[in-house]
Amino acid sequence: MATQDFISVICSTYNRPDALDAALSGLIRQTDNHFEVIIADDGSTDDTRKVVAQYQRTAPFRVSHAWHEDQGFRLAAIRNLALQYAKGSYILFLDGDCIPSPEWIRHHRALAEKGWTVSGQRILTSQAFCSELLNDKDFQSNFDWKLSSFRRLARNKQINRWTPAISFCINNLSFWRKCAPKNWKMIRGCNWGIWHEDLTRVGAFNEKMVGWGHEDSELAIRLMNEGVKFKSGSFATAVLHLWHQEASREHSKENWRLALSNISR
Repeated sequence: MATQDFISVICSTYNRPDALDAALSGLIRQTDNHFEVIIADDGSTDDTRKVVAQYQRTAPFRVSHAWHEDQGFRLAAIRNLALQYAKGSYILFLDGDCIPSPEWIRHHRALAEKGWTVSGQRILTSQAFCSELLNDKDFQSNFDWKLSSFRRLARNKQINRWTPAISFCINNLSFWRKCAPKNWKMIRGCNWGIWHEDLTRVGAFNEKMVGWGHEDSELAIRLMNEGVKFKSGSFATAVLHLWHQEASREHSKENWRLALSNISR
């Protein structure tokens, strides 16, 4: 992707303003600043609105707030609403409890390629380390993204793994990134790059998918059906995924069934 191409980051959130603050703080520190942010807010209260308003006043990029009424877990619907605000030719999906590295936008831009969608990686934090990050703004601001820091955090069991923090081969010539072009299972909606035109062509997210789970897989399968291929963003696009309690899996089986129903088409 050319440096002049505009990127829209769609950052989904629900009633976790401290984590959203950390995610937006990470976006403030990007080395590539040619992007906008749309908060996809699944019905949060005013505490979240206040965080968004703060960044709308102070961020060096445009921040929009897409909100709908809280009627349960409707991630697919709120992401679709957020897409209506998006001005970019390329969309990056980021969860509002994920802190991107300072090179996150720049590396995703380098890996973006017509006909392909890029799946990023995540590093999970422990509950204790998550609390430390969220309770100390200076710690967030001074967080060291060097590989040695992640190795130390992994040794101390503050994160689940350090290897995604390795950064190399940030280009479209790395054959191994394309070695599984139909592997839709690699997709993680918390860190995902897709061309806006591809999203529009397949109708974006399926709003029948309610409750936690698999709306990203369902979309990935439909993209595959339309010829979009899957590229690994490993060792280039890691985000720090803050600890949280698991959401209810009540709708997971039905959502998985809906996702897999697209494979035979």
